[in-house]
Amino acid sequence: MGYTDIEGDVGGVTIEYNFAEEDSDWDYSVGVLFGTKDYVECSGGVCAGVEIDPSAIARVSYNINENFFVRASFASFNYTAAAAGYGSFYVESDSENEFGFGLGFNAGPITFAAERFDDATALSLNYNF
Repeated sequence: MGYTDIEGDVGGVTIEYNFAEEDSDWDYSVGVLFGTKDYVECSGGVCAGVEIDPSAIARVSYNINENFFVRASFASFNYTAAAAGYGSFYVESDSENEFGFGLGFNAGPITFAAERFDDATALSLNYNF
């Protein structure tokens, strides 16, 4: 379970299940990102915002040693965007499939990772049960 921040604008809670063998250097996980931090910007009489809807994620990590790892991720980001102003209101829901690569650090049950997806950088902090 953890938190992922995307470009400092939006973020969410992640819940993942890890498939790891005890003596293997490879870890596999699947999970869901639930949006908790929305992005809204207003200018004049117009406001626009984006929120992350529940989104699937899958990851493959290679453990360099006990503390450091590299990983590849796939995310199907689902989102809702809305804009309002001057008597009009517009809402659209869509999704984008993106691949990411990153580096991470394990400190006991805490994991910190930085990843670069197609269009954004994500920072995540997880607690591993």
